Amino acid sequence: MSYNNIFLGIFIEKWGHTHKNGDYFYGCLMGYFIYLWLFYSYLF
Repeated sequence: MSYNNIFLGIFIEKWGHTHKNGDYFYGCLMGYFIYLWLFYSYLF
């Protein structure tokens, strides 16, 4: 569980930096991957 949280934290941190840089498309893409990661983490 903690291993998944580490990766999730990295993804959120990357999304935060990307959002600050104003790259909207890449930010949405990272948000989509975070959603998928949470979905699969919930299933498994």
